[in-house]
Amino acid sequence: MIAFLRGNLAGCEGDAVLLDVVGVGYRVFVTGRTLARLPAVGEKVELRTHMHMREDGISLYGFDTAQEADVFRLLLGVSGVGPKVALNILGFLEPERLLRALHDSDLTALTTVPGVGRKTAQRLCLELKDKIGALPNGDLLAPQGAQAEALQALVMLGYSRAEAERVLAQACDGAGKDITAEDLIRKGLQILAG
Repeated sequence: MIAFLRGNLAGCEGDAVLLDVVGVGYRVFVTGRTLARLPAVGEKVELRTHMHMREDGISLYGFDTAQEADVFRLLLGVSGVGPKVALNILGFLEPERLLRALHDSDLTALTTVPGVGRKTAQRLCLELKDKIGALPNGDLLAPQGAQAEALQALVMLGYSRAEAERVLAQACDGAGKDITAEDLIRKGLQILAG
């Protein structure tokens, strides 16, 4: 498997770039965001790559950041999402914004991507929400401080993690930054009690 390519940018063809790597030309499909960050033709370039094999050929997909490559591979794990759809999603949502949308089950943000309907967005959230933490820097989306303590307490009281996260999001809405874990637990339990 080809993990990365380092060479000179030889040109662009639509949604792909041509890389000259020691005299061998590689066509690598990239997002518009990656394309915009590339240097001028003839300059040195390094792209992390994902090689996708099908019965009709082999395609390379390239990324200028490790995070973008990791999120691309994560998207490929969802049934019905192939490399073209995953590349399209990353072309419209930056990796951080996409991870936040998946974490928060933000269907509105996900359906802004052309070709991603409500059912696909729901499938993405359902299948990936728990896998985000395994990514490098994925723990940045996890609750911090008092919210993390309150989440742990509610889970230990027998509530599901998803239910506790939902309730704590409501409890944190409008709360100041100096709210304590005890206050969050109290508010969360009041919301759960109805």
